[in-house]
Amino acid sequence: MKKVGITMYLIVALLIGFTGAFLVYKRQVQLNITTLAGAPIMATGIVIISVFNHVVQYDWIELTLFIFFLVSLLLLVLYLINEMKQGLFYERHLESPITSFGIGTWIASISLGNVLISVYQSNAITIVFYSLNIGLLWTGYITWLFRNYSIILNRFNEYIDKFQGGLLLSTVGTQSVVISGYFVFEEQFPAPLARTLIWFGLLLYIGNLILILYRYVKLPIREIIDHWTNSNCIIHGALSITGVAISFAYPEISLLHYFVWGLALFFFILVEWIELLRGFSRYRKYGWNEGFMVYSPSQWSRIFTFAMFLYFTERIFVIGQDAIQIWVNVFVYGMSITIVLLFIAQWVILGKSLINEFAEKKEAGTNLSYKLRNTNDNLI
Repeated sequence: MKKVGITMYLIVALLIGFTGAFLVYKRQVQLNITTLAGAPIMATGIVIISVFNHVVQYDWIELTLFIFFLVSLLLLVLYLINEMKQGLFYERHLESPITSFGIGTWIASISLGNVLISVYQSNAITIVFYSLNIGLLWTGYITWLFRNYSIILNRFNEYIDKFQGGLLLSTVGTQSVVISGYFVFEEQFPAPLARTLIWFGLLLYIGNLILILYRYVKLPIREIIDHWTNSNCIIHGALSITGVAISFAYPEISLLHYFVWGLALFFFILVEWIELLRGFSRYRKYGWNEGFMVYSPSQWSRIFTFAMFLYFTERIFVIGQDAIQIWVNVFVYGMSITIVLLFIAQWVILGKSLINEFAEKKEAGTNLSYKLRNTNDNLI
């Protein structure tokens, strides 16, 4: 989409967001927001950037998704503020040393918001958002992670069965700060800061990957499939966003870029192969409806990771290249179609879940209360 007056869209998003929040309040719809509530927002953001900004050029779709992105981000912020007022914030988002890793989705969502606004039109408000994101949210998040690691390591046997890809959201949040920094400040973003954050994010990746592998490595393949979670796709997604960050901080394409891309591709194939086996297993056990049509916020992580790998590929093999190889074109268009289909399917699953939930509440004669909260620390 061509650069446009972003202020108008921000105003539209604010009006829709506050109207939606008011209607939800008046109808007494109680939303228990999961810590992973940022997942659909950041998934939408990277779909806009990787698919509708570079491959599928339909301005009206991109604009619709952009307004949805801004409205969703606004609603998330409003509900989190409300939870703070009610004294529920700590219990829901900070108390669990596993669940609180999901705050990385909030950081990534705000970062992608900065990216999108900067793409459409440079705006001073992105500097404010960026400063708050890295200065308050990211810094507080990383500080809290040290508390989490302390609890996990001291009670290792208690938490070992809860290690999953959601731990890698710490890397996702960190690298998103780097990427948004280059969009907000462009060449003025300090390279030493960017590279320090990248390598710190990689350190987080390695440490958390060790924890995840420790959980699964001793299990037979059947048990690995049975205990596999949606969020494990972040194993390759966190590498992809690291690669994107590297492509900004180290703009000259080198062996480092190809190595990270190859590693991301390897984990992409490995993780999605396991996911296919898991899908067949779930179909045999539960059938289609119970096996695939039950909503979980963590399902958005697959769309995010696919779209991020696509964007990483575009950064390495498409953007700035004089000639694009045939296999790259085939891959980019094939991946774009896959992402769009997954995106549509996810909305169908969410819609079905909402309809069923509302129908049950209405039949029971109670207040409408759609719970987006996943109380399972495994973030399945």
